[in-house]
Amino acid sequence: MYVLNTTSNKFVPAKQQYAFLYGTGNSGIAFVENAQDKDVTVMYNNRQYSMKSQSVLLIDLTNMDVVYNTANVSQNLPTLRVNEVLSDKLKWGKWSEPISTDSSMDYVIDGYPIEQLYITNDLTDYMFYETNISGIGAGKVPLTINSQVANSFIVFLDDVIISRTDQCGLHSELGSHTYTISVNIPDEKEHKFTLLSISLGIATHTTPGLFSLKGITGTITLGTEDITERHWIHRKYLQGELKEIYTFEGTDKVDWIDASVSHSPVWYQTFFDCPTTKDGYTMLLDMKGMGRGYFYLNGVNMGRYWLNKVNSVYVQRYYYLPQSLLMDERNLLVLFEDMVTDSPTDVRLVQSTMARPLHS
Repeated sequence: MYVLNTTSNKFVPAKQQYAFLYGTGNSGIAFVENAQDKDVTVMYNNRQYSMKSQSVLLIDLTNMDVVYNTANVSQNLPTLRVNEVLSDKLKWGKWSEPISTDSSMDYVIDGYPIEQLYITNDLTDYMFYETNISGIGAGKVPLTINSQVANSFIVFLDDVIISRTDQCGLHSELGSHTYTISVNIPDEKEHKFTLLSISLGIATHTTPGLFSLKGITGTITLGTEDITERHWIHRKYLQGELKEIYTFEGTDKVDWIDASVSHSPVWYQTFFDCPTTKDGYTMLLDMKGMGRGYFYLNGVNMGRYWLNKVNSVYVQRYYYLPQSLLMDERNLLVLFEDMVTDSPTDVRLVQSTMARPLHS
């Protein structure tokens, strides 16, 4: 039997059973997860629960009764998603995210790179590191960054993107992760060297005292030179975030041009009138052709999109657009894309429902 450790919300001696509590005292609900490939019995608040493999219990904390068990889901539920295109002719504008730092921006200067969350307080996933380099030698050299898992880095030389890495490691591999990137240095002259660090989430299954770190958390070398101890400028937030260009008030603060293929982080914007959906259907955003970033609907941050593939199949391609946020006319849709992709010409609105598969 596994008993809950209330300090870590893990069951001991188990390693793959967790409890997530929502609410306070005895007036909330608990999600109890069994991530193992075997059935287990857990003890939670002095009550035993039998759990099937790979299942979740929802427990009412007022009486400790199970109100939902994912292992008991009916096999007759609709499991086939049906999508129908509503609009595939969205007209997009774009605005490239500036890389340069100027005196009007808030930034932190230190003699070495500072861990990202210490500066951002997790209020943004993005932070720039900037310094100057010279005498590295011309040609391709390795850039080695000591960091943590679930991070991405984009490398700029004189504000032009020259490389990136998205081999971000796994949350299950908590701790340090070394990123090695091949970069091309044109000559030995002095150049502005900038890294855009992108946090890809903070691990939840951590033991007390073990926290996720982001950005540069150790040494950084370029070629054979250690560039850790030097003049570093740190700037949190994207300029588009600071200007709030995803809102109706902020969208006019920048000059949008017709969208085209971008080779650097970029914002995309479009307006659309709300199409009529059938009864029982919801509206989704088909993000085909995009890479990774955030999307905003009428000024509201809808979260991250990430068109990652496993075995050539998208993990998630469609993203929900809440009816409560949609207006009849002139809805504002803004994307921030931090991977190099085609323009969003394939992004479209679809209506979606679930149906039961036809069996022969």
